[in-house]
Amino acid sequence: MRRHAVFVGALLVLMPVAVVTWSVRRPTASGGGQQLAQAVPAAFGAWSGGDDPLDEGTLRMLRTDDYLNRTYSAPGRPVVTLTIVYSREERKTVHPPEVCFTGQGWEVEEQGRITLPGDLEAATLSLARDDQRLTCLYWYAAGDETTASYVTQQWNVAWLTLTGSPPGSAMVRLTALGAVGGDSTEAATALREVAEHALPSVRAAIR
Repeated sequence: MRRHAVFVGALLVLMPVAVVTWSVRRPTASGGGQQLAQAVPAAFGAWSGGDDPLDEGTLRMLRTDDYLNRTYSAPGRPVVTLTIVYSREERKTVHPPEVCFTGQGWEVEEQGRITLPGDLEAATLSLARDDQRLTCLYWYAAGDETTASYVTQQWNVAWLTLTGSPPGSAMVRLTALGAVGGDSTEAATALREVAEHALPSVRAAIR
């Protein structure tokens, strides 16, 4: 028991060092979104997508090596935007989506969790601003590890870095915009459908 306590204590001391070491490495050159854009299908089933490049200010803030910002549409379905930000070495690329949304005037009305294929747990958000409603589905990845929790993501990064396998860090987010009082179930169903179609290629691309 004492050995276990000593090990845990040492781990808690060393993990912040691992995270700091990883975060101060020199970032690699930006991939410009080309790898993710090529890896994730632009069309599947009834859905077809088009890419929307992020502006330079956003890219500087995210410090991303690779990204994808793609809008998918299908007849009679809510429009879904898939956004992925990925960095091989920059931990600050990943942050909770609700931070950005509340900063843009959105109010979080509901939060939850769902399970996607492969036992991938994703977080859900329902937000409102004026007469608009935004439904969001997202998760984080560190190497092969995925989680719906930002805190768990940071611990995964720290642990993998400490054990000599510093991972890439990514956030995958899907959103659908609708009207307040509209059918939020339809938006949630569309998000899940696009996520399930894109999931295999997304997991392979950010691993």
